[in-house]
Amino acid sequence: MIAQFFDRQDPGNLYNGAKLSDPDALRSTLESVRYRLPFFAELIGENGNSLLLGIGPKEGCVQFTVSGGAAPYFMAVSPGATEADGYEDFLIGDTATPVPKRYCLPYEALVEIAVAFLTSGERSASVSWEAI
Repeated sequence: MIAQFFDRQDPGNLYNGAKLSDPDALRSTLESVRYRLPFFAELIGENGNSLLLGIGPKEGCVQFTVSGGAAPYFMAVSPGATEADGYEDFLIGDTATPVPKRYCLPYEALVEIAVAFLTSGERSASVSWEAI
């Protein structure tokens, strides 16, 4: 499958609009932006499904949306996390957006979810998802 990468914080990112089909190219793209302030990027699959990726140096979050953007949206859930764990801010359009820590995953898990999406165009079975 082919997915396009969009940086929703930095419109000048050289990777904006890049069409990715190779998992290694996706890993490289994510690694190249990992150490910025936490921000949102998006992968849009050729089937219309999308992943909104909150990317940070050590952790991130993932939201899956089916083609057409209709609710429900699905958030990957961190195992063992609770509502009391607080929030992590991710930038989108220069606005900090708080995401409950229960949806924050290790960076490596975010990458594997993104690779699974690139392969199938669907949600990864490696994590639990919650409809929001």
